[in-house]
Amino acid sequence: MKRAAKRGKSKTPSKRAPVRSKIKKVAAKARKKLARARSAVRPSSKTRTRVKRVAKRAATAAVVAAGTAALGTAVAELGPDRSDSEKAAEEPK
Repeated sequence: MKRAAKRGKSKTPSKRAPVRSKIKKVAAKARKKLARARSAVRPSSKTRTRVKRVAKRAATAAVVAAGTAALGTAVAELGPDRSDSEKAAEEPK
């Protein structure tokens, strides 16, 4: 008896991509646009580092100025004013 010829395996037809709704397309496009806008606004890491450094220096200067003012006020409240003591010393002569 004659053998039947082997047939090649039938390939499954490639599936079409499922239809996406227009709403999803619009939402995806909006997200993409928003992400692009955000990335354009952000400063580069070098600029961000510089801004942090300047802010830190400004904060340090503000703390030093506040401390100096507080010390000046405390000294003025506790000790007599030098100009008053000098005036009192000159009067009896």
